[in-house]
Amino acid sequence: MNIYFIKELLDQYFKIEHFFPDQPFSTIFPETYKKLNINKYIYPDFLITFHGMMIQNSNNVDKIFTTVFLGDEILNEVFNRLERDVLIISHHPLHMETSGRGFLPISKNFFKKMKKFGVSIYVIHTPLDAHNDISTWRAMSNKLELSIIKKYCSEAIGFSCVCGLYKHMILFEELLLKISEITGVKDLHFIKKKKMIKKIALVPGGSDIEDIIATNELDCDVLLTGTYYNQVKNLFGEKQRKDFNDIKDNLNISLIECSHYGFESLVMKEDLIKFCINRFKIDCEFISQNNPWY
Repeated sequence: MNIYFIKELLDQYFKIEHFFPDQPFSTIFPETYKKLNINKYIYPDFLITFHGMMIQNSNNVDKIFTTVFLGDEILNEVFNRLERDVLIISHHPLHMETSGRGFLPISKNFFKKMKKFGVSIYVIHTPLDAHNDISTWRAMSNKLELSIIKKYCSEAIGFSCVCGLYKHMILFEELLLKISEITGVKDLHFIKKKKMIKKIALVPGGSDIEDIIATNELDCDVLLTGTYYNQVKNLFGEKQRKDFNDIKDNLNISLIECSHYGFESLVMKEDLIKFCINRFKIDCEFISQNNPWY
């Protein structure tokens, strides 16, 4: 399949031209790679918008891989299979240690190897968070069978957070079991403030303090997110932890975190795979991450 056809269809479907340079990656990506001098490998437009085609090393695509975080572990998996002329569609352009150093670059030696094997990369972060039909929040909403009553946290032409009603009142503990089953994450973290749950807010990925406060004001029963307690070991993570500890006792809602990876893997391994198979008629496969809390 011609890579330009795939690129144009993805660009148009997710309307990436409507989005401002991605946040936070328009800042984090250049900062992360400032010492590695990898610009010659990067698709020129990506260094302006940080959406869409990040690396193009072939005009043809024989297989598509999807993944959540783009790092050495994922690339090693592709190279170990001796795959050539593949496109990796990643939600994030960097790897992330969610309980360690935060966002990390791909090792420099992989850029030459990707060129040799014709491995290209397409990144879809905010446009996927905010899309109405295929998105990080929609995938979770569909699994929980929520009736959406409000969308919030606007992102250009869409919204990245939603609030919906569960089909009936459910015990908090029963909801935990359901989320664990949906995500495959057994060790959920939570703060229980309400025994019965009906109104559920979904905040994909990592919730910042503004997201949590906005959700609390919606009078929801629970906020379900990837991470509400930032464990990254840097100054930003330290500030986020302090800010959260300052407000947590005053929140009126329960909170559940199922890991950044656990929440956002749903759309990448199911909805986006189905979309690519239907539109491009080529083999597609999701590459998983060993530890959701890594």
